[in-house]
Amino acid sequence: MSGSKSKSDSTKKRNSFEDLVAEISSVEWFENVGSEVPGRIRYLVDKYLAGLGCTTDSIRMVRDVRQLEDCIKNNFDPTWMAAESTAFNNLLDQFDQSKYDETFNVEVQQVISNLSSRILMLADNRLTGSNRYLTRVAAGSAAETCFRYVLESTVDNRKSKTFTSKFEMFQMGRWPLCLSNGSYLIY
Repeated sequence: MSGSKSKSDSTKKRNSFEDLVAEISSVEWFENVGSEVPGRIRYLVDKYLAGLGCTTDSIRMVRDVRQLEDCIKNNFDPTWMAAESTAFNNLLDQFDQSKYDETFNVEVQQVISNLSSRILMLADNRLTGSNRYLTRVAAGSAAETCFRYVLESTVDNRKSKTFTSKFEMFQMGRWPLCLSNGSYLIY
């Protein structure tokens, strides 16, 4: 009986993982950058930042490449960056304590690696006026968020869906950037 339960759990995990792969593979990366931000973004930003222990009074659209480059290189809140790093390390600790084995971790990394070339191609095509540095940063940010989203989606008893919220912003064709001077910036 115990063997069949283990096989059933393994099948459920496999189906769940395949669903996640299909979901991240269907995203139209960067499709809506630079266009008006829909109201749902506010909800996702608040949920994402709350998971990090941060808040914001406003969401600002980044509309040109110069502002985008300044944001990425110089104008981010180090507290936000440290909070995201801490949340990711906590997620890794939870994943390490979960029932997933090293094979699953390798599979996740392989899926993200395979997806990265598509993300980079779309970044090159859709971030018009951007230089290669910015398209590489955009693609890296998207791939990193996918990895965190998959881990967060597979860890049991995860109350805060911090990286799920960030992933959903990417799903909407946006590039969630950073917290800067009290505002959350989105391209």
